[in-house]
Amino acid sequence: MKYYTLLLCIIFFYSCQKEEFTVVQDQEDTEEVTNASANLRLKLRSVSSHDGSFDDIIDDAPCVSIKIPYTIFFNGEPYNVGTILDLRPIGEDDEVALIYPVTLTRSDHSEVVVQSNAEWQNERDVCAEDPLSREHNACVDIAFPITLALYNLDETEFETREIGNSEALFPWVVDPQSEDLISINYPIDLIVAGGSALRITNNTQLADTIDALQNSCE
Repeated sequence: MKYYTLLLCIIFFYSCQKEEFTVVQDQEDTEEVTNASANLRLKLRSVSSHDGSFDDIIDDAPCVSIKIPYTIFFNGEPYNVGTILDLRPIGEDDEVALIYPVTLTRSDHSEVVVQSNAEWQNERDVCAEDPLSREHNACVDIAFPITLALYNLDETEFETREIGNSEALFPWVVDPQSEDLISINYPIDLIVAGGSALRITNNTQLADTIDALQNSCE
């Protein structure tokens, strides 16, 4: 009964905010992400965790990335990495060594400064076991911004937020057991390999599409 009542509250708020949300006529069609739909939160988490694979030619660690700018020894010579494009000349047969300190970005978007090879190796060992890294779906990105409706069960507060990037989305979906209600203002677009966009209009389509595209770009 509590669950049903809360859904009615969310529907009521939608009807009062027509500029942001579509009026929902049927309970089964509401776009709720609740404690009963942890699966959808996991799908959103898999595409909003940090993708550290873009600089694997340097660190060989998809679970983290090195925060740009930084300097390396590239075939024995100092080399500045100021943008992602600076990684292009580096090949698998080249000799690369980090110049410390460097800042690493983890799967949960947190950052850590490493000062030595020993600290770097320890960080790699830890993140290699990180479930966020193993579940990350690198083949799908959300086209931001998107709008979330949030209902806090403890505070009984309702709010809407515009989310501008994956780092901002991640805290709202990191805990699949959260009892807070989250709803997405559809439609949204998913960006897939090659840069094409897929229009998504409901939660079921979102989860199914993310599943279908897992590993599709490898």
